[in-house]
Amino acid sequence: MTVGELVYQQAIESGYNPTFAKGLVSPLNNAVEAYQKVFEHMREPLKTVSSVIESVRPQMEAMAKLSIPSISQLTMPTLPAIFNEENELFIPVLT
Repeated sequence: MTVGELVYQQAIESGYNPTFAKGLVSPLNNAVEAYQKVFEHMREPLKTVSSVIESVRPQMEAMAKLSIPSISQLTMPTLPAIFNEENELFIPVLT
């Protein structure tokens, strides 16, 4: 008896069921095959997306370096003529 046959015999005695393994492996193989088919169909679109990303990368890096002031950094002009002494809205009449 070879080592492989001895290991197989011990596995059977320990409860190994070869039909269970076949039933488990077959669906896994089918799933892997389906994923491979999907990947093959997506290969060209993924190449296109990758090339577009690489073409806009310099612009995106330049935009990331821009400093855009926030609203709190902007100064609003003060218009004292709009409010009267009681802080009520005052709209002057233009003549």
